[in-house]
Amino acid sequence: MWSVLRIFIVVVFLFVTAAHADDTKLSLADCVTLALAKSPEVAAARAGWQQREAELKAARKALYPALSFQYSYGGQDGSPVTDSTYETSVTVEQPLYQGRALVTNVDLGVLAVDDALLSRRKARDGLILKVHEAYYGLLSAQRLATEAEQAVHRLKAHVGDAKSFFETGLIPKNDLLQSEVEEAQGEQDLLAARNQTALAAAQLNLLLRRPVETPLAVQDCLVYTPRPVEWKALLDKALASRPELSQQRLASEQAEKRITLARSESLPTVSLSASYEKTGGDFLISSPSYGPTEVKSAQLTARWKFWTWGQGEDKVAAARHIYQQSRETESETSDAITLQVRQAYLNLMEAEKNIGVTKQAITSAEENYRINEDRYHAQLNTSTEVLDAQTLLTKARTNYFVALHKYNLALATLDWATGTIDHLHDTTDTAGHDAP
Repeated sequence: MWSVLRIFIVVVFLFVTAAHADDTKLSLADCVTLALAKSPEVAAARAGWQQREAELKAARKALYPALSFQYSYGGQDGSPVTDSTYETSVTVEQPLYQGRALVTNVDLGVLAVDDALLSRRKARDGLILKVHEAYYGLLSAQRLATEAEQAVHRLKAHVGDAKSFFETGLIPKNDLLQSEVEEAQGEQDLLAARNQTALAAAQLNLLLRRPVETPLAVQDCLVYTPRPVEWKALLDKALASRPELSQQRLASEQAEKRITLARSESLPTVSLSASYEKTGGDFLISSPSYGPTEVKSAQLTARWKFWTWGQGEDKVAAARHIYQQSRETESETSDAITLQVRQAYLNLMEAEKNIGVTKQAITSAEENYRINEDRYHAQLNTSTEVLDAQTLLTKARTNYFVALHKYNLALATLDWATGTIDHLHDTTDTAGHDAP
């Protein structure tokens, strides 16, 4: 009774362990989260955004009154009253009008913050795509290595059959030698596949900011999941969502604001100031000195630099040319994004068709291999036919895995090209802010 219970407990334990085996493996979402948390590129982009935020605060505070304090000492040799004068003053100055320069600087600061947010998002999108590429690359390499192992097992089994047939005099020695050469080639292919797997794991480890030799177990998600796509909708989404195009539009707005900024240098400036001054004959300004000891004043100042030999007009013209360049670059960026989306779309269509073709090819190759194996055992053909069938089977399975890899990578690339790849994952910023 107890022995049966022990067996039952062991079976349950093994079942639960197997059911939760994948829980210890990193998923694609796990890898994306780890990479975003540790990426120096994303951290630098976040610091750039924080810099722009601080600069915007400084630009806004330039609109407020400025308060200054001054303390001075002067000596007068031979003065009939005192030979020392101490003076202190407090001044409040408020800019009233500077040709819209102050307001325009605030507008430019707002656009700069938006641009920094888009740069941060672009860095995140690029990193997420790299993680997808490395993750799918590792899965593909693991499957190809597994197929190489199976190919070696098939070749070893065939060599065993060839040896038995040779020892009984059913086949010539060259048939056996050919089989052994193919087995050796299979061993070399397996070694190369394992090295490729190790390299793919190293690439993913680097993105996760871990030592390249760190053991890496990942969940297999290299499957075919059909996704209906429509070209016009994809293009519209890309033109509305890609951060690069939004950045270029912001650059055009910034260039337009700088035209206003250039014009402001040729416009009058008006400021208002008020001051309080006190003088005395000692350090604490408690004893009176010669003349009035307290002076209160207010001043309205208007200044207009109306002639600079056309320098202001030249600066405005230069700002206009920069604006025109920015608009042209915006058009070029739109064309480049359109081409990227088109390429990703065509790659997806190609990979999707190849999956169906290669999957059917596996069925045919497996049947072809089985028939040639049976014929070889019946001594109706030679090792050449069996080895050719084995090569075709390995190639068919390899082509299928490659097609799966290209399809999943094409989906990720399409999400990146349309500016939506970041929406597939948790977008909480590791610094405690929500990612834009």
